[in-house]
This record gives sequence, structure tokens and C-alpha cells, in this order.
Amino acid sequence: MSRFRGCLIGALVGDCFGKPFEETGKTTIESVKKFVDNVEAEKSKKNAKILHYTDDTEMRLSVEASLLKHKGFDAQDMAKRFAKEYFASKIYRNYGGHVTKIFSDWSSKHLEDVFLPARQQFNGAGSYGNGGGMRIAPAALFMYNENSQKLKELTDKITQLTHTHNLGILGAYLQAQAIHLVLNTTESPFPTERFLDKLIETMIYYEEEAFGKSYSQKHQKLKVIKEFLDEPDVDKRKIIHKLGNNVTALGSVPTSIYSFLRALSDIDGLKERNAFERTVIYAISLGGDTDTIATMAGAIAGAYWGEEAIPITWQQNCEGLALTQKHASSLYEYANK
Repeated sequence: MSRFRGCLIGALVGDCFGKPFEETGKTTIESVKKFVDNVEAEKSKKNAKILHYTDDTEMRLSVEASLLKHKGFDAQDMAKRFAKEYFASKIYRNYGGHVTKIFSDWSSKHLEDVFLPARQQFNGAGSYGNGGGMRIAPAALFMYNENSQKLKELTDKITQLTHTHNLGILGAYLQAQAIHLVLNTTESPFPTERFLDKLIETMIYYEEEAFGKSYSQKHQKLKVIKEFLDEPDVDKRKIIHKLGNNVTALGSVPTSIYSFLRALSDIDGLKERNAFERTVIYAISLGGDTDTIATMAGAIAGAYWGEEAIPITWQQNCEGLALTQKHASSLYEYANK
């Protein structure tokens, strides 16, 4: 239960804490740590300002609600929830323009095939952004006791509602598989090499299935992560160049995985912080699409370290905490019934 709740609360915290830094160009470990210190101090005051979540969490909450209601994937219901939340929200959630066009098509055309608008985008190529990965954590919890093939089938369906390019689909699956493996890991210290080897093996299989044997993008980035973990203090610019910090699935999911693994060890400036805290602060410090990279990294870290590793002041400062906790508990009960 702690790890299920840690996964979704970790995702929420990463999103809410990452949002103020998105594309600001002013992210360093020092600046993020100062922000976190201020959040912790502010929480002790009355009327403390709540940090709002973005589209990452809004869509994640809809995925959870739909899976729980239907005890599985229901395309029409999940699509309706995505669109309803978007049009009803009075808070700016940072949605991309392409996905909101899909919501409009769903609402105005009453389509029987809710996958059609996504398939038609980008001249039929579909989006390869990280919108699938940002919301996919509940799929890993829902399929906790199932094999990787069933997890792949579910993540594909959830992702294809808005992202149909194979890079976007595989990125979401890589994130889901990372969470799934972490949830099923009880060893301490964390078996980093075996974890990466399993992800590489899995991604080679699905990349070859999607693109043919000549393609090797995501699993090559996982090999880069191995190299970086063997280097002390890898330069931030090198990480961004090799792994990415952008809105594409290819340029963000591997970065979230690296942030979790890098934070298993001490990081300069964060030695007084635990591994979960280091993960989120470090992920945000890499800049770029900070809310999404941090929400994915936070989900992985929370799934390993559990709810107790996430400071109460962090949790209580986030919009949507109660519903996130409720959904996590319900997913645990479903997966372990």
C-alpha cells in the first residue's frame, strides 16, 4: 500500500513542484532547493499557497477513475473524462494545443471511434510527445500482478487515445515498465544494473517489433544511462544533450529514469535530503519540461521508496492530494484482491 500510494503521490509532487520551473531556463539544484525550502517554510503558516497540478495529473486522475470504474480499459469513458476535465477546469493546466484539438473533436463530433482524431494528427503520423508517459503510472499499479505483455497492451490503449506515433507509445510503455519493475523489487540496495538490463531487453524487443532491427533509439539511451552512472558528476549539458529534457517521449522518459537512478547516491548540495527528495529536485534541476520529467521520476521513486519517504509538507502543499491517495488505495485493493 505504501508503495502504491508513494507512486501516485510521487507523481503528484513531481508535477506540482516542477510546474513553476517549466521552460524558465533558471533551473539549478540550488534554485530548486531554495524553492523547496520556501515551500516547506510556507506550509507552517496559515493560508499557505497550494501548488496547482498540470495536465499531467489531471489526465492521470482520469485514467485512474476510469480503470477503477470499469475494472479495465474503456476507451469511450476515458476519452469523455479527459475532455470533461479539460473543459470544466477553471485553472490553466498547460495542455498542449494538439491534444486539446482531440478533446474538441470528441466533444463536438460524438465519435464512435475515439482513437481517430489522434491517428489523424501530424498528417497521419501521430504525436510522439510524452503525454502518454506523464499519465501512465496507474496502469503499472493496475497491472501489478500481471506480466509485461498485458501491461504493454494496456499502456498502448491508454496512450493511443492521444498519441499514436510509435515513439510516443513506446515511451509511455518504458515509463510504465520502469514503475512495474520497481514495484516488484524488494532488494536493497536497488539492483540498478539488472533493472536497466531488463528495460534494455524489453525495449529492444518492442522497438524491433515497431520499427525493425535497424532502430535502437530508446534502448541506446538506456545504455547511455549506464555510462553516466559510472561517471562522477556528469555535466548537466551532457545529460541534456544525450538524454534530453524536452516534451518528446524519447527526450524525457529516459531522463526521468536516470534521475531516479542518479538519486540513489548522494548528490552535491542535497546530501541532507533522502533519495526520493533528491530524485524530484534533481529531475527539476535539469530544466526543460520540468513538470513532466519530475512527475515521471517521482512516480518511479515513490514506487520504490514508498509514501513515508515523501515529506508531509510536500504532500500537503499539492492540489489533488486526497483524491490521489484515494485512487492509490483503491488500485492497491483491486490489484491485490
